Amino acid sequence: MTFRYEGAAEDTIDIADLTLEAGLSVAVVGATGAGKSTLVKLLARFYRPASGTIRLDGVDIGHYDLAGYRQRIGIVPQEAHLFEGDIAENIRYGRPDASDAEVTAAARAVGATAAIARLPGGFRHAVRQAGGNLSASERQLVALARVALVEPDVLLLDEATAMLDSGTEAAVLDGMFRAARDKTALLVAHRLTTAARCDRVLVMDAGKPVEYGTHDELLARQGAYARLWESARPQAPSRQEVGSGV
Repeated sequence: MTFRYEGAAEDTIDIADLTLEAGLSVAVVGATGAGKSTLVKLLARFYRPASGTIRLDGVDIGHYDLAGYRQRIGIVPQEAHLFEGDIAENIRYGRPDASDAEVTAAARAVGATAAIARLPGGFRHAVRQAGGNLSASERQLVALARVALVEPDVLLLDEATAMLDSGTEAAVLDGMFRAARDKTALLVAHRLTTAARCDRVLVMDAGKPVEYGTHDELLARQGAYARLWESARPQAPSRQEVGSGV
C-alpha cells in the first residue's frame, strides 16, 4: 500500500505488508515525518491509497459504505473539535438519541466524571465555540467519552495527548486506555512511555514499518525502537555540572 501527497517527490507511506491483530492496542512511533498521522488518516478513509488496499475483517475498507464505516471507527485527534452547547450534548454528538444515563456511563468509562463534576453545572456546563472555556485535558476527556458512547470497533488516537503537559497527560492517558479496552486501537504516541503501555509497538521510518513487537521485545533487539527509547530518556547531569551548580 502506498500514498503520496500531491506534488511530493516520494511516497509518504510505502507498506508492503502489515497485519495488526484485532483486540490489541498498538502504538505508532517514529521521528517527525515518518508517516504516523498519515497512516491514521488512511485508516479513517480521509485519504485513499495510491496503490494497494487496507482491509478490516478481511474486507477492503473502500468497499464499506462510508457512513457505516465511520460508525465503526472512533477518532480522537490532537485537538478535539467541540461545539457550542453543553458537555452532555458534546458527548452525545455521535449518538444523538443516547440517554443521560448512557452519556454518564460513557464519561465514567473513560474516567471523565470527576473532571466534569468540577465544572459549574457538570454535564450541563455550557461549552463555548471550540471548547475555549475548557482546559486541554477536559476537552480530550470529553472527546474520549464521545468515542466511548459510540462503542466503535476500532479506535484511532492521533497524538491525543501531544498538547498536554506530562502531569495533565496522566488523566487523559488513563481515559485513553479505558476507552481502548477490548478494542483494536492505534495510538500515535509522541511520548514513548505511552508506547510502553500498549500491547504492541509499530516503528515507522520514512513511511515504512521497520519494527513491530512488544515494548520488551523491541528493546531487546537493540534496534530502531531501542535507540528512540534511549534518546528519550532524561540524561543524568554530569559530576562537573552537579559540582558547578549548573
